[in-house]
Amino acid sequence: MAFVEKQRQVFIIATTTPVLLQIMDVLGKVHFKANISERQNTIYLSELPAGTLIFVSENQRYKFLRVDEKRYLSIRSR
Repeated sequence: MAFVEKQRQVFIIATTTPVLLQIMDVLGKVHFKANISERQNTIYLSELPAGTLIFVSENQRYKFLRVDEKRYLSIRSR
């Protein structure tokens, strides 16, 4: 499960097993990479660049569009 909490400007992902999470842009540049634990994990969006970002875990892929510091358009599971 994953969702964006716009008020706090965070991406929250919950897992039942530890997984590797990578966040990259459409050109494949990795902006974030970490092993996340089997619980709810918070990623602060203010630390990521604007544009289309792809959040990839071992079993899920999410496409996310960050317009600027305060606007986020969508998040879609693939």
